[in-house]
Amino acid sequence: MKSLADHIHSVSLKAGFYSEAGINTCGSIWSNSPGGVGGGLYHHDQQDIDTIFKSWGYDFLKVDFCGGQEQKLDEKTRYTEIKMAIDNTGRNDINYNVCRWQFPGVWITSLADSWRISHDINFKPGSIPQWSSILSILDLNTYLAPFASPGHYNDMDMLEVGRGLSAEEDKSHFSMWCILSSPLLLGNVLSAMNQQTVDMLTNYLSILWNFINSLFDYILR
Repeated sequence: MKSLADHIHSVSLKAGFYSEAGINTCGSIWSNSPGGVGGGLYHHDQQDIDTIFKSWGYDFLKVDFCGGQEQKLDEKTRYTEIKMAIDNTGRNDINYNVCRWQFPGVWITSLADSWRISHDINFKPGSIPQWSSILSILDLNTYLAPFASPGHYNDMDMLEVGRGLSAEEDKSHFSMWCILSSPLLLGNVLSAMNQQTVDMLTNYLSILWNFINSLFDYILR
């Protein structure tokens, strides 16, 4: 895993890790994946997080809550415990994402770097994103802008550009994520992107707007 992180860093990318707040992962619960049974962070937060960030050198942690929900854990307590374990690594450059499939509450705004506000983007047959699903997430985020601030963001799920939407839908999808200051995490295959997708994702003004919009909203408040 360290070699993988080193390779990712060698091509100027950040290395992210996905885990679970409870005992069992989402894969074990929804897909009957045997590898996810007991694969969560529960009861060994510090051991796992030290391995991920101190031994392997990863930069980002996304923590789901399928197992936590199954165990009826208190989400604020669990996510706070995980944050404490991250702080105990001594690193101040780890990006912490909470995946609760809805806005967790005001408490999250000072705890995590970003937090999911909705369900996952749904897909049609052929792994094509459903445009209606993207629009529903936009609707959910309409009233959540006041809870974002520099360094703390409403996560509208990964960008699904270059995966079968029309060119105009791709542009609209990316533009709205930029305008609403969502983290710009790519959910497509980087090596399979065409030039149109690359040009869109590297548009300087769009990315600048993604950065300054949350700062502007914060100053107004």
